[in-house]
Amino acid sequence: MAIIPQKRLFTWKDIDAASDLDRLRLVLSVLPDEALMRRLEKRRGKGRDDYPVRATWNAVIAGIVFQHPSTASLPDDKKMQQEDRRRDPDADKGVKTYRGTREDGTTWQKVKTWFGYKLHLLVDSVFEMPLAFKVTEASGGDSPELMPLVETLETNHPALSQRARELSADRAYDSRENKRRLFDEYGIKPLIDMRTCWKTPGETRPLVPDRADFFVYDERGNLLRSFLAPVRSKAG
Repeated sequence: MAIIPQKRLFTWKDIDAASDLDRLRLVLSVLPDEALMRRLEKRRGKGRDDYPVRATWNAVIAGIVFQHPSTASLPDDKKMQQEDRRRDPDADKGVKTYRGTREDGTTWQKVKTWFGYKLHLLVDSVFEMPLAFKVTEASGGDSPELMPLVETLETNHPALSQRARELSADRAYDSRENKRRLFDEYGIKPLIDMRTCWKTPGETRPLVPDRADFFVYDERGNLLRSFLAPVRSKAG
């Protein structure tokens, strides 16, 4: 007598073996929630749609399926981020602020934000060939990444490193230590603009404050000369 195996109607083996995404799809496919979704969307009408009804509902169901302790923990679960790299947990938000002074003396400021990464690239300016690179999160600083690029060039291409005479970079890579190491350790002249750190735009500081005529300098190291008029006493 032939025996035909029949799958059980109620078994959790297939569900347990399924991926998290497959289990979520299974739950969403059998939920009779279409009427509820339409009613909620109708109630919202033309109001703000920062949190779409269907997407928010699916997130709530996903939190139950994935056994999250709370709704707030759903986007922040570290275990889920490690298992599914498509969430790109290494990317973050970067902020860059631009400041300047108008012709009338007033100051302006512009803030630019983005989400993702930074690419630090060391390029041969003659042949326009990349020599070293590093990818960091968007919020990371630029200045600490300069010397590791130079060290990588020294390790991988020592002949090119010895031929290097100048290094040009924007002011984000400016630091006293970077410039010192470039010149003292590698013999490379740093062509890096100085960052603006003084709080008062256009501020100048004297080199020798206690002199009647003295030199002053601005934040970029430009020397200026200022004269103080001598004090004259009235004739008796």
